[in-house]
Amino acid sequence: MKDNLFQNSIKAIGINALVSSIALILIGVIFVISPVSSMVTISRAIGIILMIAGVMEIVISIRSTGRPISILTVVSLILALVGLWVFRHPSFILSSITLVFGVIVIVSAISSLGQAAQMRRSGWDGSLAMVLSIAGIILGVLIILNPFSTIRTLARIIGIVLIYQGIVKLRVASVMSRA
Repeated sequence: MKDNLFQNSIKAIGINALVSSIALILIGVIFVISPVSSMVTISRAIGIILMIAGVMEIVISIRSTGRPISILTVVSLILALVGLWVFRHPSFILSSITLVFGVIVIVSAISSLGQAAQMRRSGWDGSLAMVLSIAGIILGVLIILNPFSTIRTLARIIGIVLIYQGIVKLRVASVMSRA
């Protein structure tokens, strides 16, 4: 009886892994084929989630306080409006993300450049670190100057990773289905 239950559990897990692996592969292919549209869709989904959360918080606030206006209601309204704005302007959100990412890369590369210079002053060979740091600064500037190319590349990398994970899960599902 226990063996049969175990085998049924393994097969159920295998079927679940099969379905999720196919979903991962399909989503990955969509990200690779249409990277910008995929990222815009994700941004809009985030906007919808924020709007729903804001409206739900407004309802909860009014029900719990009995007053139509409170600090929680105002904050919830702002959340819903931010969600609406994100939904209507997904490209701004995407370019903002790449701007922040580019700034982080530049700051990190400048820090590494300073450390490489310190290495050279201390007698260590910091030449490679300096070259890589300068390359990092250049890449950070390119990210900032061309945000949509960065988003496109990032979405394709996400798609490739999703396809890879789907293939791994597919392999797991095939092994489990034989159990």
